[in-house]
Amino acid sequence: MKTALLAEFNTLESAPFLKSLLGSRWHYIVNLRTGREELYNWRADRGELHDLVGMPASQSVLDEFRREMKARFPSLGVPAAGR
Repeated sequence: MKTALLAEFNTLESAPFLKSLLGSRWHYIVNLRTGREELYNWRADRGELHDLVGMPASQSVLDEFRREMKARFPSLGVPAAGR
């Protein structure tokens, strides 16, 4: 993931709880409170209406984003690749 951009969402009451990585094709989002993940193909779904988490064809992309998030933030409870 050479060019992924990091984005965070937080409220004033707490630390960021949504983190996302944006690539040229994919947008990966993880909710650190619930562990819920989302994955969207920006080229085909600019409105992010079709979450690809759970789709077998997206597993390798999802694993790559999980590894990248874990590498950037080792202490976070990011889901493990291949789960």
